[in-house]
Amino acid sequence: MSALPRPKQAHVADVRMGLTTSYNGFGPKIRDDSYRWMKEEIRSGRVPPPFQCLACGETEGHLDYHTEDYSRPFGPHIHAYPLCFRCHMVLHIRYRRRALWLRYIEQLEAGAVYRPLYSRGEINQIWVGGWVEEPVSWVEPRGELTFFRSLSLERGEAPGQLSLFGSECPAEPTTD
Repeated sequence: MSALPRPKQAHVADVRMGLTTSYNGFGPKIRDDSYRWMKEEIRSGRVPPPFQCLACGETEGHLDYHTEDYSRPFGPHIHAYPLCFRCHMVLHIRYRRRALWLRYIEQLEAGAVYRPLYSRGEINQIWVGGWVEEPVSWVEPRGELTFFRSLSLERGEAPGQLSLFGSECPAEPTTD
């Protein structure tokens, strides 16, 4: 009996996030290129995979590296901030959901612990109202999250729907 052929596996460097939006003045192509570069660096062992979230301390679930600067040449600035998927996505929607962002920081600093997200497919859980007020547990207060607090809440782009991974980020509710 002959062995079945092994399925062809995609090379890690061919992986793309499929972004369609700009961030901090950097377009989707350079953001995708930096993601591909980072995956290759991790695969080759030159950069360790992220193992703990800089903000909440999470070690389970999907962990990413975040950057505020996608400029070339790519280097340590691309993998400067290891974040869990929840912290990473809330960080990216801070312009549209300012109140959520600020409350999330307050909760984390006070010691809130949230259920880890294990895949990008769980992003919709971030848009559901009320989750910030419902952590799964509490730990000792973390103190000021300097990196999160240092991030700008202003962007130069016109307001609009932010689309990440095929999911729409609803605008923050307004009160009249």
